Amino acid sequence: MTTKDEVKALWKLCFTDSDEFTDLYFDLRYKDDINMAVREEGKIISALQMISYPMTFCGETIATSYVSGACTHPDYRSHGAMRRLLRLTHRRMYDDGILLSTLIPAEKWLFGYYAKSGYTPRFGYVMERVNVEKLIPSGSYRVEEEDEASAELYQYFDNRMRERACCMLHSYEDFWLSWRTYDWEGVKVLVARRGGSDGRDGFCGNGCRKLIY
Repeated sequence: MTTKDEVKALWKLCFTDSDEFTDLYFDLRYKDDINMAVREEGKIISALQMISYPMTFCGETIATSYVSGACTHPDYRSHGAMRRLLRLTHRRMYDDGILLSTLIPAEKWLFGYYAKSGYTPRFGYVMERVNVEKLIPSGSYRVEEEDEASAELYQYFDNRMRERACCMLHSYEDFWLSWRTYDWEGVKVLVARRGGSDGRDGFCGNGCRKLIY
């Protein structure tokens, strides 16, 4: 079994993601050279991936590393495996010249757990619900449902993200994967076009969950 196969099997054991999402993640995002793992008794018991993300920061763009898929086999939990793995990961990041790491805890109790490894809450988000029926098109724009995560829409998304003073920047692969996830969840993505087919004013989904975040 390859390292990728081992990590994928561990992911499926620890997380509840669909097979479609898991397959896409390991096709698009996983690489052995960004994977960190702890082995015991000849098998991987804890793993994570260090995904490179640029971030706007005070007028510059800096390199960061996002910790993804951090998990430990249930039989080896509460013995310090993840803490040891995070220490090794942070050392690797530092050696690679990356001084900022981010992650998104899956549950509230994990905020305290990751705080022991130096993490602290810094990013927030707001959930907003918009009544699609009230999005009445005017003469200057129209609202349409969009089926494809086109390069043009990604360019709009990326440009808007880069306008923010402190924002993680996402690749087209991230954008496309999010779009596919919305599709699996039955989320509609709406695009507001101003003055015809050119010039996007914004887009959001599911009556309406914002795709721009």
